[in-house]
Amino acid sequence: QLDQTWLQNQFAVNAIGPLMITSKLTPLLKARKGRNKYLRETGSKESVVVNLSARVASMSDNTGGLAWYSYRMSKAALNQGVRASSHELRRQGTWTIALYPGMTDTDMSQPFQSKMMKEKGLVFPVSFTVGRLLDVVDAMEEEQSGGMYDW
Repeated sequence: QLDQTWLQNQFAVNAIGPLMITSKLTPLLKARKGRNKYLRETGSKESVVVNLSARVASMSDNTGGLAWYSYRMSKAALNQGVRASSHELRRQGTWTIALYPGMTDTDMSQPFQSKMMKEKGLVFPVSFTVGRLLDVVDAMEEEQSGGMYDW
């Protein structure tokens, strides 16, 4: 059953919010040009905006039995926002990507974690996931800005 208010809230949190934050941070990201000391690899990107997306937002990977209209649609909108903003941000030396963190052991994912997934090691601790996501950012090349990736 669809609920308009729920749909709007999901879009506000998952798509509109991240883009508004990026918009407000853009001047600061530009000011950091050449002074980025937080990435682990020396000589890395000037600045990178990383948004957490979800594989369920993929049009081609939408084969599961769950509809999840609001979550899928709002994360797909985020992915499009990342792609669109990458063109503008790249001009100032800022890259942006959407990352899929996989099944990470969080409160949100608890209801979807099956015993089989846990036994096969398919549910990852937060610290492990964060490390893998940072690896993706560290290895990123300029032409990947605007894309969606997993580790």
